[in-house]
Amino acid sequence: MIDATLVARLAELAALELEPEEVLSLTADLQRIVEYVNVLSEADTSSLTAPTEVISALRADEPHTSLPTELALAEAPRTQSGGFSVPAFVDEG
Repeated sequence: MIDATLVARLAELAALELEPEEVLSLTADLQRIVEYVNVLSEADTSSLTAPTEVISALRADEPHTSLPTELALAEAPRTQSGGFSVPAFVDEG
């Protein structure tokens, strides 16, 4: 059972500062999630079989020649010392 006391304690452990209305909203959301997981756990999976082969959607990890530095930096808006130059903060433009 998820209640406001538990949510407030979890928020404290996570170093989150929640307003009382946020605690109530989060309590309701978490309770609905737990109820849904309980419904899922009741699903009949007896006719399902485990996959015998896992197919990877990722390409093979094979070494290849890197992109030349000059070509990699050709379209960069700013470069410095043979590398990309980025602002210290995103909003610096």
